[in-house]
Amino acid sequence: MSIRAFIAFIVLLVVSLALLGYGIKLGLPAKESLDISAMPWGILVPGYVFFASIAVGASIIDSIFTIYGYKGSSNTLREDIKYSTYFSLISLVPAWTLILLDLINPEHGIWLIRGFHDVSRIAWNLVLYTLLAITLLVELVYLIRRTDIDTIKNIKKAELAIAIAVLVSAIALDSNLSQAFGSLVSVPAWYGSHLVAFFLASAVLLGAAGQWLFITIVRGFKGTLRERKDYYSSLAGKMYLTILPIFWLFMFWDIVAAWYHKPTWNYYKELLWGAHAPIFWGIEVVIGLIVPVIASIVALEKRSITAAIVASIALLIAGFTSKYDLLILGQLARLHSEGFMTLIGSGFLAAHNVMHYHPATSEVLILAGAFIEWPMLLLAGILALPLGADEKPRHLYIFK
Repeated sequence: MSIRAFIAFIVLLVVSLALLGYGIKLGLPAKESLDISAMPWGILVPGYVFFASIAVGASIIDSIFTIYGYKGSSNTLREDIKYSTYFSLISLVPAWTLILLDLINPEHGIWLIRGFHDVSRIAWNLVLYTLLAITLLVELVYLIRRTDIDTIKNIKKAELAIAIAVLVSAIALDSNLSQAFGSLVSVPAWYGSHLVAFFLASAVLLGAAGQWLFITIVRGFKGTLRERKDYYSSLAGKMYLTILPIFWLFMFWDIVAAWYHKPTWNYYKELLWGAHAPIFWGIEVVIGLIVPVIASIVALEKRSITAAIVASIALLIAGFTSKYDLLILGQLARLHSEGFMTLIGSGFLAAHNVMHYHPATSEVLILAGAFIEWPMLLLAGILALPLGADEKPRHLYIFK
């Protein structure tokens, strides 16, 4: 991590700010898109849920490892814990960026605080996001400041308490986030408590993929991956092969249940063999299921780090696509099936005429800016914080 890493950070910073700034300058998404009255939640919302899910899933995985005292082969997970905690914390930031910039007037976000409604799932999201961020920040500071690596028997009570707080906060956030959609009777594809289990399974899968990929990249640049590649590839294979069947089991039963409810089935039939079917079968099924399963088996059997990387990237791509299909197509299917008249632009059009969605230019730029912001902030932490197992703070309490 030398001058080249610092230059990479500056480049990512400039590109991210340029994309976000230009996206805002072009006009916020709600002002640019003619479909906004029919599609109140555009592509920035799947992006926001994607990053939030990664943060939640990574937090859950870390907390479970800590609570049960699992340190990994040769203390590997224990050595990586500061990196993984920082990853979870930073993954929340792009989510905040996207949800704030998705508002017609971002300054109206203060209304959630000034006029808090305890029956609003979105209002509670703000509380739970803050709670998770605080617990992760406390955990990170604690891990940076501790002076020894504890054994399983002597794990500190403070660390255990923090891990439990992070776990509870993460599950509370993701379940409440799912019901921000699941409590909407007006969107049949979303309505129901089933989204809680679906979101949690997806979060753990995405969190595992994102966190594992980040740590292996860091290990690779530091030159310490080779001696641990067998363990890392094995861990990735085991995690993905465990979580994938659970996620797709929920998907299967969601489809079966939808068969008995016509408004909900309008969403799934469009997903399975309608205009969106190529996206579902090509990305969610092939890239999100078949490729990760095959790559995970190879990673586990052959100890192939390359196969594990392929599985991780495939899961992240399919994970975003899954959020896009659920949240965007869910809204379109409602408009298509209900048959009511809806206001679009300057006039009323039949609902079936809006069975499409084209992201506004500003939405695309803002989404790209958030995706660049993510590695930029991760790199900033590597440069500024002592996240390695053998690194200690030297400046301002927690900095290198």
